[in-house]
Formats: sequence, C-alpha cells, structure tokens
Amino acid sequence: MTAEQYLRKSMLEAWIACPKRYELMFVKKVKPKRTVALTVGTLFHEYARRFFDIIDYDKLLRLTDVKDKYLERKVVELFAETLPAHPLLRPLCLNFIKFEAKLWVKLLYMFDDPIRYFVPIAREEHIISDELGLESTIDRIDRLSDDSYVNIEYKTGYHWSIRDLRRELSFYNILANASKRFDKPVTHIAAYNPRLNRYFVEPVSQRLLQATRRRILQFKRSQELGIYERRKGRRCYYCLVLDKCLEEEQREAAGEV
Repeated sequence: MTAEQYLRKSMLEAWIACPKRYELMFVKKVKPKRTVALTVGTLFHEYARRFFDIIDYDKLLRLTDVKDKYLERKVVELFAETLPAHPLLRPLCLNFIKFEAKLWVKLLYMFDDPIRYFVPIAREEHIISDELGLESTIDRIDRLSDDSYVNIEYKTGYHWSIRDLRRELSFYNILANASKRFDKPVTHIAAYNPRLNRYFVEPVSQRLLQATRRRILQFKRSQELGIYERRKGRRCYYCLVLDKCLEEEQREAAGEV
C-alpha cells in the first residue's frame, strides 16, 4: 500500500466531523491555517516525549520517603528543571509535571520498583498496519498497576468529550493490537489534558471496538462514492479550512463549480 491509502485517525475524525472538511484537507490537500493553539499542542507533545529522557533519575530515586509530607513538592521541583521557557507552553508543562509527580508518589506506595510503572513503554510510537490499512502515531503506552497496558492520548485544547475521546482512543487501540508490537494486548484507553487538568481511563470494551470498526468501514465505503457533503454546525467556527469551504460554497452557489 502507498502512504495515500492508509487511513489515519486524523482523517477519520475529519470525515466524522464533516465530510467536506475531510475532502478539503485530505483529498484536495488544502493546507489548514497554522494556529497558535496547534503550535503549542505540537510543542507540548514533543516536550512530553522528551520528558522521560531528560529527568534526573538518580535524584528521583532518592525521593522515595513516603513519610515526607513535602515529597510530592520535592518531586515537582526536580521535574521543574525540565520546564521550557515558552510562555504559552510552560503552564501546560507545569500541570504535566505535577500530574507525573503525583503518579510517582502513588507508585511508591504500591511498588518496590516504581520506575517499571512510571516510565511509559512507548512514546510517539508510529504504527502502520498493512492488514487493516491503518496508520497513526500513538502518544504514549503505559503499564498499569495490574501490569495491563493502556494507550494514552494527549489533548491540549479546550474541548473535552468522553464520547469523542472513546472513539479516537479506540482507533489507536485497534491499531496497537493489530501491530503485535507489544508483548501483551493493550486493554485500556486513556486521555490526559494538561490545559484542563483532566484525565480519563477505562478498559476498552468490545462494543466500542466494534462501533469503531463499523465507522472505518463506513468511511471506506464513502470514499468509493466520492460524495462529501457539508455538515454545518457550531463546530464550523473552529474549522481550520473554513475560509476555503465558504469560498467553495459561494462558487457553487454562483454555478462556477
């Protein structure tokens, strides 16, 4: 298969939101506007990927006294050595290190070897499935306290919908398990938003996976028809190709298309 033939999560989400948006972005290759929010989101993903490579583990492994009432604060101070100077990125990263510091302290209560559960088993893992025709990059895969695996997605915007998250995360879950890249199945899905300080995790259900597989089939069938209707609604305001969509709609109304 060629790169053009693989379905990515971003393509499926664009099509679900609005088939016309999908057509403009992925068929007609309209370059979306590069917003500040998108730039900060990209920078955060890079910071989160590098975080586990740049923290001082020698110092971290000395911060293990759970009787110390200031332990979590000390871990945050250690992690703060990694914070970037970017004024818009720094607040997100600060929330992220506080989240990770809390996790570290929690793991100390549970395990003699907290590092095993603290460091993700995969970060920014790019996976292609020739069998399913799917391709995407998974932000993170962690080992949970019961030794099961969870695929995690970082979100940096203001939108937080569990329904939407389940749909997106199940796509990654299907891809991760199809790849057989990991030594056991990925059984849970999770999302973390450092801007909103929200976290969501749950076992992935077969019902959800089946619904996502149906969506993928519906998408593939729609490509055979080549019909991309506009799905107008309040989310149009946030669409990255809105200007091009309105321009095309005006041309259609004038009979130019």
